Amino acid sequence: MEQEFSDLTLNNTASCFKPDSIRYNIPPELKTPYVIVGSLSIIAATFLFVTIFTVKKLKAHPSIMIGYISLFEAISAFHSILWAVSTLEYVEYFGLGHLFTWTITFDQSSTYHSCFTLCILNQLLGFSLFSVLSLGMNMCLCIDLVLTLRAPFYPAKRRFKFYLMFSFLLSIIMMIVSIPKVKDTCPSATEANASQRQNSAMAVILTLYILVSLFSIVYAARMLSRPGISSEIRDIFMKKHVLYSLSFIIIWTLNLLNTYHALYRDIGKKSLEAEGLKAEGYSLQYIRLPSGLEVQVRVNEDTNEAHFTVFQIISVFASLSTGLVMGIIRCFEPYFAFLMVRTFKSFYGVTVSEEEINERNNKLTDTISAFLNSSLNIELVHIILKAITQECTKFELEEGAWANQPISDTNFSEKKKCKIHEIEIKDPAKWGLFDEPVKALSNVKFNILKREDGMSDDKDILTINEDIAIEELAPTIFATIRNQEGITKEHIIESLSPEFNRDMVFKAGEGQGKSGSFFFFSHDRRFIIKTMNDEEYQTFKRIFRKYTRHLLKHQDSLLARIFGIFTVKREKLTPVHLILMGNTCTLQGKKLKYMFDLKGSFVNRETKVGKVHKPSQTLKDINLLNLKMQENFLKFTKVDADKIMERMKKDVPILKRGNIMDYSLLLAIEENPNYGRQAASSLKKLSSDLEEVPLTQKFSIQNQEEESKNIDEEDKTPDEDTEPSHATDFQESRHMFMSSNMQYIYHISIIDYLQDYNFDKKLENFAKTIMRGTKAEISAVNPKRYRKRFIDFMESEVIVVGKKSNSFKIERLESK
Repeated sequence: MEQEFSDLTLNNTASCFKPDSIRYNIPPELKTPYVIVGSLSIIAATFLFVTIFTVKKLKAHPSIMIGYISLFEAISAFHSILWAVSTLEYVEYFGLGHLFTWTITFDQSSTYHSCFTLCILNQLLGFSLFSVLSLGMNMCLCIDLVLTLRAPFYPAKRRFKFYLMFSFLLSIIMMIVSIPKVKDTCPSATEANASQRQNSAMAVILTLYILVSLFSIVYAARMLSRPGISSEIRDIFMKKHVLYSLSFIIIWTLNLLNTYHALYRDIGKKSLEAEGLKAEGYSLQYIRLPSGLEVQVRVNEDTNEAHFTVFQIISVFASLSTGLVMGIIRCFEPYFAFLMVRTFKSFYGVTVSEEEINERNNKLTDTISAFLNSSLNIELVHIILKAITQECTKFELEEGAWANQPISDTNFSEKKKCKIHEIEIKDPAKWGLFDEPVKALSNVKFNILKREDGMSDDKDILTINEDIAIEELAPTIFATIRNQEGITKEHIIESLSPEFNRDMVFKAGEGQGKSGSFFFFSHDRRFIIKTMNDEEYQTFKRIFRKYTRHLLKHQDSLLARIFGIFTVKREKLTPVHLILMGNTCTLQGKKLKYMFDLKGSFVNRETKVGKVHKPSQTLKDINLLNLKMQENFLKFTKVDADKIMERMKKDVPILKRGNIMDYSLLLAIEENPNYGRQAASSLKKLSSDLEEVPLTQKFSIQNQEEESKNIDEEDKTPDEDTEPSHATDFQESRHMFMSSNMQYIYHISIIDYLQDYNFDKKLENFAKTIMRGTKAEISAVNPKRYRKRFIDFMESEVIVVGKKSNSFKIERLESK
């Protein structure tokens, strides 16, 4: 059989062409430059998507969209090259028709029909699918910019799946429209009329893209003229977006004009022009271009060469060069330019300097995604901080008054509304907002900052005049919770003052979780401001009463505290719900060892860790189990372990009764900064308490005490039953515990407890159960099962008592 296949291939006994078929070719003067441009597009697009998919920070939104566009462009360019060299000739030359016949159809079809099928697949996949996928994702990129400017705090991760679905739907529509005609244009040119449906569909898609792209430029220019946007970043971003959008508008406008030309400039076969061409030895044929458009061309009847008009040639080269143009534009971004320089230096054996390596991280942040995730927040975060500090400080209870504060059902549904008429940004030059275009805006005024003594401080105040509506949910209830936690208005003002939070504003952005919620940490890490969607807002209102009564009754609850919920409404922007929360992970030093987000499930619950682990990287359940096999870092005292599990078993039923699941245990493990000193102090305390121990044992204790700085940390472990009360530098709190050997400090809390077991989660449960099986520990399960699994996992794998020390056992000493 193998010999027969080889003979067929080598001898070409079965051809991809019928004897009477018309084999049209592109003239050589066009074929060569076409292949060159196509190859460059493949190289540029491949460089982009490989770089984006391999560099973690570049995979952030919206760069990940550009990665997918580059991938689609590379595949589309490859199929376009096949079109230029003739798909059937390519298939025949490499014997792909024979291979398809033997492996796919099992010799049930002829070689000709196999070649014909491969040609159709090339046109449908290369032209209709990937080309339109790229166009659709480019359209979504412009839509995403508009939506981001309109709803800056809405998680972009949630929109990405809809962009893929929309682009895929466009491609499917084009494929369906193309199928009836693709069989006519694949093996040869055809005299049949061009597909009006196909060309009309392409015209509609191209027109829609151009309009959306133009609208995004105008809308971005208008929205980014706001005074709360850094002028430097505004200029950089607008130049990048305008260059990118206009380049593609020009490319696809040429194709659009070619489309309209094909629709309305069709030479009739019986016209005088057609008769004249026939007299010159040309016939009018219809061929399918790589863009999916069917056009009328002149075919030389002697050479079978297809002759295009100048306009057709320009549009074909333009559509092929999209990957190359995109690569060139992206190479102007500092990080991609850095990669290009490094690649060339490596090729010529030149080492990259240490200074260039140090600049790498800085260059990495200078991308469009960095702008969308941080710099847009200057004015908006000022609004949020003023809204929260203003509302939270209006109503405050006396110290310790929470216990006697009467709470009625009306307090839970109470809403307090107010308006902010202006936002003041002190020293706008520090924020990069001090420029002439901002001064020219009608709703902006500049003042000179005055000190209390009346003297000028030579600093400007940027005042933005606009009406902002603030709505606070249940102010009395949250004031009671803040009072219980000892949070005063001075604490809020000190922590959330914009003057102290400049660096934190530029660090604000989407969290690492699937929700993609916006996170803002105060400069002292005391508070977290987080966005919530409408569904989470309604879920919280449903459990609000039980949640509040539970916290007031159980002050030691592990649930992360919510200190306020606000809705901010601003003109031209989508209203946003905000949560003011307490940060449960306040490090005692700067030696964070691990950070875990634990659910008790194992499907997709592993974080990819690079060669060098970053302590701030959030790890998951499988990471925890793998690390436990390598080192022993979970060493709770029995008293603490019992205490934590008791609290957890009281907290979780509240969530279960609220139909809530998918919550997590946040576990941060910090290396005790005073570990050596506290371990030595512990040894001294033990030796002083054991004066009646025989001299030989005292001598042993003293020797080990003197060597405590040199021995392994495991050997320094004091007795697990010894409470760390003598560690004067550490005070246990509701969310913070010391390990049994004082080596680690554990920060523990239950977070993300606003996910309702809704229709989406039930659908996710159904789909993953089918794919993974009923025994798979998926995250999306009903609240009852989730609660049991959560408790079991924490009790057996996380909150575990540390192993007993091999030395200084009180029981052993007393027995002797």
